[in-house]
Amino acid sequence: CSSFTVSPNDALILEAIVAPALASYDLAFPQTPAALDGPFDLLRIQYWGGPRPSAADLFPPKDRAADLDALVSELVAPVWCVLATSEPVSALHGVIARGEKSHLNGGTICFTADIVPGKSAAIISRQLLPAASFARGHALLSLFPDPVAPPAEMHALVDAAAASDGDAWLALQQARDVRGRTPLHVAVTHGDLGLLRKLLSSTRHQPCAPHHVLALDDNKDSPLHLAAFAGRSMAVAAILNAGCVCHRMVNEKNRDLMTPLQLSVSDDAPGSCAVVRLLVEARASLNGLCWDTTPLMAAAAAGHTAAVRLLLNLGADPAIRNGASMGALDYARDEETAACILGCMRAGTRAGEAA
Repeated sequence: CSSFTVSPNDALILEAIVAPALASYDLAFPQTPAALDGPFDLLRIQYWGGPRPSAADLFPPKDRAADLDALVSELVAPVWCVLATSEPVSALHGVIARGEKSHLNGGTICFTADIVPGKSAAIISRQLLPAASFARGHALLSLFPDPVAPPAEMHALVDAAAASDGDAWLALQQARDVRGRTPLHVAVTHGDLGLLRKLLSSTRHQPCAPHHVLALDDNKDSPLHLAAFAGRSMAVAAILNAGCVCHRMVNEKNRDLMTPLQLSVSDDAPGSCAVVRLLVEARASLNGLCWDTTPLMAAAAAGHTAAVRLLLNLGADPAIRNGASMGALDYARDEETAACILGCMRAGTRAGEAA
């Protein structure tokens, strides 16, 4: 596996990339010429390299089940595709830059790939999607940021993929923009519930797969993280009801070490009570710590009084103190929030004394 930097042009991949790489190999290992492993008809390309590394990667959750740990490892693994070496170098642009010129480095394409030996070509081509199959997904992703893009055009792209063969639907689900977001990620933030439900549905070719619903972007945000942060309760409900293992991922943290519940009550979030209730019913940790604060502390600091009241009613513990010996009451932004927390603490004290 090697890194390549080339300028988009009409030269064939076989001439511009494969031949120079094989010549370099022959110089380094003259006793085993590369031609023995030919023909070289395919290039295996790293389509998405996985989430950006962070310090959090060094401290995985200690209480995560082994099978869930294996699922997360698969979700953060790079995504690969194949491209015929008979294609021009310019064909790489749509795969690596994903339609955005800003993803190019000084007019050149920087990518990681390996040259597939002839004996492995049949196996690799069956395991990986062809690069061209991502075109419909890229077209869909390019429409989302356009404020005047007709919704009917987006729905048409999804409907066409669903009606096509299994590879077309799978490629639409796995397509990524330059931030590593899939169409499902962007549909959540776009607010088109009908389109979101279509992307979550099963087709006659492909069932709704956990790797699609739980896909992580460059920031390790799943669609559930984004829906919770945006306060979109219907989107959260649709994702949780997708029929996969979303409930087991509800306490997973993103690259910023935030869970969906913590994001839903953060300072920049609307603090939707409907979202909070859905996440808690899906077994989100009521008293789990993110950045040494519980969801109750975060909601109190953000002034989401209704969310604070709901968390207390659902069983959040207001007596918990963090490493700085601060409790939810210390985080309260206003008098109303403070009074709500204090009232709950006093009621708990009286109940304890009566017992």
